[in-house]
Amino acid sequence: MVENQKKSPLYLITGLVLGLILGIFYGWVINPTRYVDISPQSLLNEQKKQYMLLISQSYQANEDIGRSYARIKQMMDPVDMDQLRTMLLAMEMDNDYRDQFEVMRNFINDLDGYIQAMRISGQTPNIPMTTPIPAETAPSP
Repeated sequence: MVENQKKSPLYLITGLVLGLILGIFYGWVINPTRYVDISPQSLLNEQKKQYMLLISQSYQANEDIGRSYARIKQMMDPVDMDQLRTMLLAMEMDNDYRDQFEVMRNFINDLDGYIQAMRISGQTPNIPMTTPIPAETAPSP
């Protein structure tokens, strides 16, 4: 005698829920994703501020502007002084960076002087010129 019992899908739903819970636990607790060797360009804005602080503190300690320029260039290529100054102003208003503001300001000023010196000496550091271009030029006679 064969009974026609309708099986409920409860065992499937239970299995899916348990599998989902175990998968999330494994992915978040046992074996979470680790980012290794990411470039500073992929950092979030807050992390870029921290990176900038570390570079300025390193510059204050060893005064190697060439190395500091190379580190900034890893974060933004080409180096945009206007963007760095905007970041500096945002950091000035943030209480977390107030103590180190002078260090960062001095670093950005020295970096600007270094970039200008590189332009003058002909070693263009691949940064956009900030000199305005006139809209019209007078025709030559």
